[in-house]
Amino acid sequence: MGNERDRQNKAVTAFRQSVKLNPRNAEGWNSLGATYQTLSNYDEAFRCYKQAEALGNPYAAQNYANLKSALAAAARATANFGNNPSDAGGGNSCSSYSGPVAAACNQGDRSAIDRYQNNQPTQEDRRKYGVQ
Repeated sequence: MGNERDRQNKAVTAFRQSVKLNPRNAEGWNSLGATYQTLSNYDEAFRCYKQAEALGNPYAAQNYANLKSALAAAARATANFGNNPSDAGGGNSCSSYSGPVAAACNQGDRSAIDRYQNNQPTQEDRRKYGVQ
C-alpha cells in the first residue's frame, strides 16, 4: 500500500516537473490532475484539470466533471449515512454499493467505506471485506 502511494508521489513530482518545463503541456496537466486525484488532493486535481482544459486537453473537462460528481455523491452518502435505522446493520441504503464497499456498509463501517472510496483500504479492510 505504501509502495503505491510512493509511486503516486513520484508521479506528482515528475508531472510537476513536466508542466514546469512545458507549461502548455495539456496532457501533463491532465495527468498531474489524475495523480492528485488518486492521492485525494482534490483541490489540486480540480486546478490541474481546469488548466488542462484551458490548454485544449480533450479529456480534462470530463475528468473534472467526474471528480465533482463523485465527491458530490460521496458527500450525499456521508450526509445520509446514519439517518436510516438500517444503516447500522445493512438495509437498502447499502444497495448503492457493491463488492467490499457494500460489505463494509452492511457492517456499518463508515471509515472503511471512506478508505475504499479513496482507494486506500487497509490490510484489515481487505481481510474483512475483500479486495475491490
